[in-house]
Amino acid sequence: MAATKEGNGAGFLESNGEFAFSQFVKDQVKEMVTTDDTEYCSQCQTEQQMYCVECNKTFCKPCVIRAHHPGTNNDAHSLEEIWEPNDQGIKVITPLLEEILLLSVLSFVFLHPLIKEDYLYSGNVCILTNYARAGMSLFDDKAFYVVKSSLAIYCDVEDSYWRLFIDFWVRDVVTDSDSVFLLVTSFISAMMFQQTVSVVLVPILATFYAIAFGLISKLESLLPSNLNGPKQLQKIVKNLNFLQFCVSDDDECPPLTSRRARPSKSFYDFLWYEQNRKFREFTHFYCSTANVLSKILFWPICLVAVIRAVVHLLGLRGLLYKLTMFLSPDRVQMHAKWFKGASSDTYTDRFIDIALAQVWETATRVLPGFEGGVYASAPLFMYTSQFLALPLVFFAFLKVLRMYQEWSFDLTWTNHGVRERVRGPCKLGEQCMCECVQHYCKG
Repeated sequence: MAATKEGNGAGFLESNGEFAFSQFVKDQVKEMVTTDDTEYCSQCQTEQQMYCVECNKTFCKPCVIRAHHPGTNNDAHSLEEIWEPNDQGIKVITPLLEEILLLSVLSFVFLHPLIKEDYLYSGNVCILTNYARAGMSLFDDKAFYVVKSSLAIYCDVEDSYWRLFIDFWVRDVVTDSDSVFLLVTSFISAMMFQQTVSVVLVPILATFYAIAFGLISKLESLLPSNLNGPKQLQKIVKNLNFLQFCVSDDDECPPLTSRRARPSKSFYDFLWYEQNRKFREFTHFYCSTANVLSKILFWPICLVAVIRAVVHLLGLRGLLYKLTMFLSPDRVQMHAKWFKGASSDTYTDRFIDIALAQVWETATRVLPGFEGGVYASAPLFMYTSQFLALPLVFFAFLKVLRMYQEWSFDLTWTNHGVRERVRGPCKLGEQCMCECVQHYCKG
């Protein structure tokens, strides 16, 4: 009987465990499809009702008239009434702008073989320049010979950009051949390439993406909002939108609105307003795409540079090597065989060490107080890094201090009566409205 009870207990726990897991999954799915899809005012937690063209913000009616109160500089802005939520259509693709752009960039990169057996001496990891060469040859094969030398220079710069990332794998994981000199030179070239792409290529890509997303947004506005299926899909898409590269008040697509009530100031104001209504979505998607692409190009450079510096200076290569051998041993061994000639003790490294030693010797002669002691036997960067780290630590301290003080202020401002003492008490709360606010809200 004891064995039977024990068996029944195990079965009870097992069935309850399965029930708990299935209930957890159901709760998660329910949470995804029951997310509040209300669009709020940019100034408060009330449902949006008005849109200001010049401010590019949504408001509720009390907030819009307070922000554009008669007598202020904004009282003549173009205010448009937002259509009812059922007339806005269903947004199932456009909210995922950041995710689609990131997946597009990653797919484009990883579809090209970046690491080959001749990686250490090839010097031609230049994906975009190769496309430019192919396009130039198709357009005019004779013109290619005219710009061939210029494209070779761009290829060298682009090669340094990709090597900044690939060298983390090749020189910090597979082999132990990274150096501060190599990291600095690659970082400078990568920043140059990023600036060039941001000026030349990003506007072109942003235009194509803006046209595509503008057409998709038009189609989304035609989807019926009274059907349960599309509404549930919109809520799921809203939960999947977890990337926020554009953090601002105007990062959401402008809503569908009626025309403004006020007349035009002049023919220029009339033309400006008409083009804004026609190209509002295109302008939004163009600016958002350009912003996202610029950040996708810039921030990975800074991130991988910091990671490579930390791994190299703290000697974390062994830990990374063991981790990657556990995850993908065949690939690591294959690349280790390819790049077994890479070394951290090359003639370039020796020359740099000699040059730094000479600089250090000169510095100890010029700067009094550093002729001996601990610093005399330390590398030059160990001495300078302490002074470079001081501003970073100081600014990090200021950042944390500012975040704490703002959090403390928000807490005391709303919950401890500070706002009432400074601004004066208001018993009406949300019902506090002057005559113009009352008139506008009634209208």
